[in-house]
Amino acid sequence: MNITDEYRKVAPQGTGQIIKKYPVSYYPQLISEDYSRGYIIRYFLKLKANKYSTIIEVNEAEYKKFTSNNIINGYSFFEGISLRWKITGKRNDVIMGNTKTLESKELFLPGISKTVGNRLQFWKE
Repeated sequence: MNITDEYRKVAPQGTGQIIKKYPVSYYPQLISEDYSRGYIIRYFLKLKANKYSTIIEVNEAEYKKFTSNNIINGYSFFEGISLRWKITGKRNDVIMGNTKTLESKELFLPGISKTVGNRLQFWKE
């Protein structure tokens, strides 16, 4: 079951308040300025009602839309995190830094470490 199906299952049916749009997944496309800076900010969302829900990566606009504006009666159906992702530096430093970042974010969005997996994703030495 994907995140859209999960959302449909828990959204308040018959209230006229069902959110008609769903988060669109995103794969970062890095540019030279990102590598000059040495990191990127990544955004992830997960449906709140199901602790086993799929975590998806989204862009900043989707993240903001689904964590703040996509609220019904004071309740957002999605929880999310943003994280600073190292993309340059010594290999072991990048692995260690990204691992620490994921470990700290795991407290807020369980499963994020498995979702991201590769600690060297986007890395250039």
